[in-house]
Amino acid sequence: MNSTEKTELMREIVNIRQRGYTIFMIEHDMRFVMGLCERIAVLNFGRIIAEGGPEQIRNDPQVIEAYLGRDEDEDDLTQEHPVHLPDLSGDLPGLGGPTVQDMEARR
Repeated sequence: MNSTEKTELMREIVNIRQRGYTIFMIEHDMRFVMGLCERIAVLNFGRIIAEGGPEQIRNDPQVIEAYLGRDEDEDDLTQEHPVHLPDLSGDLPGLGGPTVQDMEARR
């Protein structure tokens, strides 16, 4: 959504809420969420790590760690959860596979 559409949606959500309805929202745009919601639940890998109002969520240490990361002097999470990527270098020209120059030289 562009900013105009988000603004229009925010107005509509406020109008619905003022009529007494409860709105359940799943959203990743934190400015949008913090500007609209009275109560927020934050999930990390499918588990609720914090619940409360916008100010509580903004200052929650678990939320900060999960979404902003740890300080540099703390443990490196990649040591606990290494990422293994397949070696695609043989499949991509210029990354270990034959280059255009190699193919031309073979002709």
